[in-house]
Amino acid sequence: PESVRARMAEFGWDITTYIKSGQLEIIDCYSGLTGDSGAQVKEPTDLTEVTIQVTGALNKAKGAPVSVFLDSLTPIFNGLEARQAISFIQTLGAKVKKTGGVFVVLATIGAVPDESIAKIKSTVDGIIELDVVRKGRKVTKYLSIMKMERRRVSSEAVPFDIDQKRGGLVFQVHRFRLWKRLLPSISFDRTTAGKPVSEKTQPESGSTGVNQDPPASPSPDNSPFGPAPP
Repeated sequence: PESVRARMAEFGWDITTYIKSGQLEIIDCYSGLTGDSGAQVKEPTDLTEVTIQVTGALNKAKGAPVSVFLDSLTPIFNGLEARQAISFIQTLGAKVKKTGGVFVVLATIGAVPDESIAKIKSTVDGIIELDVVRKGRKVTKYLSIMKMERRRVSSEAVPFDIDQKRGGLVFQVHRFRLWKRLLPSISFDRTTAGKPVSEKTQPESGSTGVNQDPPASPSPDNSPFGPAPP
């Protein structure tokens, strides 16, 4: 949980208020692997315990929509049969969808069998693929929307950068001359049932060439979860 908070703080997102108010909950499935006896889930492959923890969080919302982000599928597929893992995803997805929320799963090609990736793709409502292409010394990140339920989409790969100053993604869509398009409420570092980000690079200081605005100070109002509760 602390590493998640630190990562979000880099974008100016102070999630402390949301955790205290119960609007955001981080279910720790990792610390148990390091021997932490206080971890909520001792083993990430203990799908029964994971389901209990997530169901408990859904019940706390008392019927309100709840969105769940599962990061990631790698340890689940590494420790269990693909059939069990896919059944777990489908069950959890149904629970979240029943609340009216969104269930987002992160997966990496290579860590999850191709056959399983194909099955996951066939059951989800949307697929976003991230990729990194290196040409010489230049590294370019690409985002493709491969599928989105009830939406007509183009699967064309669009170059993007992660802009920590603005707390989101900046897209360069040259054909429409939209040189800047910010997506402030989402930050990606892996794929949603798609290609992996095989390399992670940090933009050099002052070299983004896209946004030169001064950095936003960390504030609950700059959070992807909306204004902080009173």
